[in-house]
Amino acid sequence: MDPGLIRRFSALIGQSEDFAEDFLPQFAIQSEAVYGSLSEDELLELAMDHFHSDKSRNLSPGPSSGGASMSSLDSWPDTPCAASSSAPSLGLGWILDRLEDDFHCIEPLARPYSLNHGQCGHNFCALCVLKWYFDALDGECGRWLESLRCPVCRSMLPATPADVPRDMCTLPFVPNRSADTTVRAYLNLVQDAADRNGSGGLDERVRGWERHGRKSMDWQERDRKGTEGMELVVTNWAILEEEDFLAMKARFEDSS
Repeated sequence: MDPGLIRRFSALIGQSEDFAEDFLPQFAIQSEAVYGSLSEDELLELAMDHFHSDKSRNLSPGPSSGGASMSSLDSWPDTPCAASSSAPSLGLGWILDRLEDDFHCIEPLARPYSLNHGQCGHNFCALCVLKWYFDALDGECGRWLESLRCPVCRSMLPATPADVPRDMCTLPFVPNRSADTTVRAYLNLVQDAADRNGSGGLDERVRGWERHGRKSMDWQERDRKGTEGMELVVTNWAILEEEDFLAMKARFEDSS
């Protein structure tokens, strides 16, 4: 797909180019399967309507109202799908697949972090990786007696220095802001669909993702706890002593 089109979509929706590059090509495949060949402007307007929560996701064509200038979507390709007065909506299956395949820990990533290793790059929820890290801490001496390895690729992490002040480059966690932006944008789309459609005709995986649904609330709680926990560790990393690590171990063991 044309990089210029990716940049335009990124600017129009106020999201990162990484998200736009991930979202738009897949959306183009879905929309053209429903409506046939689309111009770049038609594709962008469709994608924007589908993305923004305050816009209708009824994608059937219609004339503009009030004598306003015609939208690029007012003239549709002459295909059976476009001529329909009730064109089918675009599915969420590929979004859910992306969340499950590429942005997933135990559940969809909440405040994703990578491990600080040049050959790793795997992502984990902030809360999950903190629990994993402090679970390996010796409960008596407050130190890590063995080198830690990534749970996925087994890359060995540098040892945590015992002496303070500790350099920030020794922090074993790196925030993945690009993944965080992408996950939030995808979840917004899923939550919008769940809110608008209730329990009728939805992919089974969408149910519970309403704004106040069980899955959404669980994700928000994991996001909040992970944010607070990681902020505590990062802010104090340079000066943490053994007793501080032990207190954090107890804190994260108690986190549900």
